[in-house]
Amino acid sequence: MNRYTGHPASSITLKSNLKMKEIGKATPEQIKQWKAKYGDVYFIKAETDDSVHWVYVRKPDMDTIEAVAQKTKTNEVAGARLMLNSIFIGGSEVAIKEQDAGLTLGLMEQIGELTKKAKTSLGKL
Repeated sequence: MNRYTGHPASSITLKSNLKMKEIGKATPEQIKQWKAKYGDVYFIKAETDDSVHWVYVRKPDMDTIEAVAQKTKTNEVAGARLMLNSIFIGGSEVAIKEQDAGLTLGLMEQIGELTKKAKTSLGKL
């Protein structure tokens, strides 16, 4: 863990060993504020050809999941974008607002990890 950013320690050197431009990376103080406001905070790191976009999200609540489920009935991509926009709390707005399909789809794929169901069991008494 990087002691300054709170992110996992790693060097973001890719593609010909050139340092990539980082967009939206939060400060430790900002992360602390988000945690105080939202509880658990997650980050998604999305890499493009020349940059790394940091996107910070909260876990969706049931109201958000319900709205997304309604939207998804008519348009799955619009439902996924609604989810992304609803839980976005900071970071690279380019990753959220631009029409870069690859970037947006990559983010949406990771969001699915936040909504995994809990393991449950049923028993008869």
